[in-house]
Amino acid sequence: MSEPRASLSSLKIDPTDRYQRRSGPWVSILVVAALVAAGGWYWTVRPSAAAVRVARVGAATGAAGEDVVLNGAGYVTARRRATVSAKITGKVTEVFVEEGQAVREGQILARLDATQANAALAYAEAQLAAARKAMAEDVARLREAELNLSRQQQLTKAQLVGHAVLDAVQANVDALQARIAYTTEQVSVV
Repeated sequence: MSEPRASLSSLKIDPTDRYQRRSGPWVSILVVAALVAAGGWYWTVRPSAAAVRVARVGAATGAAGEDVVLNGAGYVTARRRATVSAKITGKVTEVFVEEGQAVREGQILARLDATQANAALAYAEAQLAAARKAMAEDVARLREAELNLSRQQQLTKAQLVGHAVLDAVQANVDALQARIAYTTEQVSVV
């Protein structure tokens, strides 16, 4: 039994022989032939560049001398944009143009609900009327106060009343003149 063990230990592979190729030159020739065949096949089926024709642009006319109309699909962008706004805020009740439509200066584009603007106008007109009536009342009181002032001045010269009464009447005239100036400003603003 010792003989088979000795024969098994002698069956070792030499490390230098482990990575050697046992193939002949025919494998290398086969690989080169396959590469040449693949290159030839690609050369015959590869896509070729499209031919380009150059032409001059000129006016085209139809058979009867009519101009040819060219229809093309696409979109147009405006050279200028304009923002449209109103001086007052309100609800839009009517729109007279569509997006992209050409408009001219002074054209009505939309109509706003005028309910709030009309109410504000009526309120301002009522304030103006009240200010005018108040001013007319103050002018009448001023005329009366000026007459009263001239009487008080005569009575003071005659030493029938004191200077305190004259000063009070003068203050009333000055106050009415200031009130009329204020009301005049209110009327001009409204």
